[in-house]
Amino acid sequence: MTADSGERETVFTWTPFEGAEGYIFSIDDAEGEMLTHSAVMLPAETTTHSYSFEEEDLGRGPFTALVRAWAETEGNICIAEAGVDFGTADAGVCAGIDVTPNVVPGDERLVVLEWTAIPDAAEYQIHIYALDPDDGSRIGIRVLTAPGDTNTLHVGADMLPDDYNQFEFRIEARGEGHAYLCSGSATVDLPSKEGPVHWGAEAGG
Repeated sequence: MTADSGERETVFTWTPFEGAEGYIFSIDDAEGEMLTHSAVMLPAETTTHSYSFEEEDLGRGPFTALVRAWAETEGNICIAEAGVDFGTADAGVCAGIDVTPNVVPGDERLVVLEWTAIPDAAEYQIHIYALDPDDGSRIGIRVLTAPGDTNTLHVGADMLPDDYNQFEFRIEARGEGHAYLCSGSATVDLPSKEGPVHWGAEAGG
């Protein structure tokens, strides 16, 4: 696959794969996180696709574009990729965010998130995912926003559904105009709700 980049718009071209019933296109940032609006399904006759990068995402590069050829009976049958680098990754971008999820003692569904403060952050975006116990895939639960002078957040039971015990918290620092600065993530395992029912202490004889 090839990538022809302009100021922000990039045209991707690939060789058609025999037997493909369609293609799945997506773009990952330098940390392997998929750009939210990049994923799209394309018909089998497609061999080119253009994508316009959001200005606030340019600092997340270099990027990797992926095209997966798929067939209904075989799933993904071929993967092609191409790199895109706008040369802006080091401009005003922090090295990363350390995220610490603290489970509150005595409350199995209350987590206090702490993270390293980023001086240039105007805001933080907090992405909460549940992790599927069967395949580890992420299930989006909630996206929250916190002001740039904050580095803690309480996450309660309404955002930690009982159906899941493992969660991932990804925090993105954003500068003025929502420009991406850097990010970090951490996972936490919560106690299962399943188990024997405890009725309290037995009465004395």
